[in-house]
Amino acid sequence: MRAAALVAPRRIELVDVPTPNLGPHDVRIRPDAVGVCGTDFHIHSGESNFHLDASGRPIPFELAPQILGHEIAGTVLECGDAVRDLAAGDRVVVDQGRNCHSERRAAICEYCASGDSHQCEHYTEHGITGLPGGFAEQLVVPARNAVRIESKLPLPIAAMTEPLACVLHATDFIVPVRARRNVAQVATIHDLSFVHWPYLAVAAGGSLAVFFIHPGIARIRRSEVVFDAFGLGLFSANGAATALVSGQPVIAAILVGTITAIGGGVIRDVLVNTVPAVLTRELYAVSAMLGAGLA
Repeated sequence: MRAAALVAPRRIELVDVPTPNLGPHDVRIRPDAVGVCGTDFHIHSGESNFHLDASGRPIPFELAPQILGHEIAGTVLECGDAVRDLAAGDRVVVDQGRNCHSERRAAICEYCASGDSHQCEHYTEHGITGLPGGFAEQLVVPARNAVRIESKLPLPIAAMTEPLACVLHATDFIVPVRARRNVAQVATIHDLSFVHWPYLAVAAGGSLAVFFIHPGIARIRRSEVVFDAFGLGLFSANGAATALVSGQPVIAAILVGTITAIGGGVIRDVLVNTVPAVLTRELYAVSAMLGAGLA
């Protein structure tokens, strides 16, 4: 079968790979929609490589190409003989993480025994740690890692299940924090641009000015990045301070401040079809978190 494999940093090639074998407890899936994560960008650039040998050293992509793609939704093509809860034609979301339960280990590790299977001692991930990902014509995973889609949800949206799960998992750490208000009430903090029109006017005026003088802005790119990061820190501090005034706990305030700072930039970068700057420039992420922390 064919797959898009990372054969070297920043080099993906369409290659022929062996069709994966189907075990009795496995399902064969045709990936129909696969998301691209910030982790994928880091792996693609060569900055990260999570495929390690027995000594914990990264295995070069030139020796072991990585088929990326871990946010996967697709259609079941075939089921192993022991699979009873799925059938060919079912639309599924793939849990890319393999642990003691999905591998059906007789003796499970302490993490899997305590419900923290994402920290499994034997944990591996499709599309990340050497196991093939969704950028291929077929993918074989344990049936326990394929969750049937019961609704008519479009597959491209269903593929966002994994990043959504990451967000929900993060909120699990914040919601139990004792406070006068819970995290859901952060949403009731009003956007200043809608409460006080001068904020919106300054933002609109600045955007209009840059539209006419952008060639000059491009020539001072380095300075622009520094000032941009400084402004990011101020926005983050403002967001965190607002959350604290409204009665939010410290952790929630830092989260709100960081989101306040990077939210607009992420939306901007997505709209212009570019990698969000916060994922490629550590200066932005550090500024956002530092500003929120200082507030």
